[in-house]
Amino acid sequence: MHARSGDLITVGDLGAGEAAAVVSLEALDAIHIELQRIEVGPAATVGELATALEHRALFLPLPDAPSRSLVAAALSDDPTAFRRSGGAGGLAAGVVEADVVRTDDAHVGTMTTLDSAGWAAFRARPDGIVTRLVFDASTWGELGKNRWLLVWLVPYTPTRFEALCDGLFGARAPEGVDVTLRASSGAFREKVVLVRATGQDRARSMATRRFVESLLDEVGTAAPALLYGPTSCRIARSWTSLRGSWT
Repeated sequence: MHARSGDLITVGDLGAGEAAAVVSLEALDAIHIELQRIEVGPAATVGELATALEHRALFLPLPDAPSRSLVAAALSDDPTAFRRSGGAGGLAAGVVEADVVRTDDAHVGTMTTLDSAGWAAFRARPDGIVTRLVFDASTWGELGKNRWLLVWLVPYTPTRFEALCDGLFGARAPEGVDVTLRASSGAFREKVVLVRATGQDRARSMATRRFVESLLDEVGTAAPALLYGPTSCRIARSWTSLRGSWT
């Protein structure tokens, strides 16, 4: 039997002429939140957790990939989406417990519960199937204090998008602030450009607003910012969603 945690299995993963069973864990998508502890199943996604956090004052450095499984995100070495305002560590830094069914020859089929140190070792050699993860949101407690999110939506044109790329990333954004730029038409009637920025404290918020809106003025598309904060839960959902539900 071939199994892989937090990822897809394709024919290319199986050897030529090899008989194998592929077991799907897609039904195991439960999310349970109690105070600072967040327990998730192997099929729970980043977007589902962001939605579950909507009415809770917790901050997690969720990647900007709503459909990705949380197991895949916690196993990944990809840098955090909050590189300037959220520290260097991604979701793996907050894993405090994990249930793993071993697939190595010596322990095949046995269930092991790992602590944070065991999870770090497992990430280096993922020889098992993750069936449960527990995050401790207090790991990022300081990074959630007084956090805000600013969002601007402006009409898309190729020239405007190029000018905003040059302006936002050619200049220097305020220290400790993450800025993203994306063109989207998924949930909107016409193609738009979304500029998003997040950080902490009021002074950085005001400086970022001036920085971005001066660039928007330069490209001839002034727009007011949508402000979210200081509660971090809605920031998590907005940062990982393009559905336009920032109301």
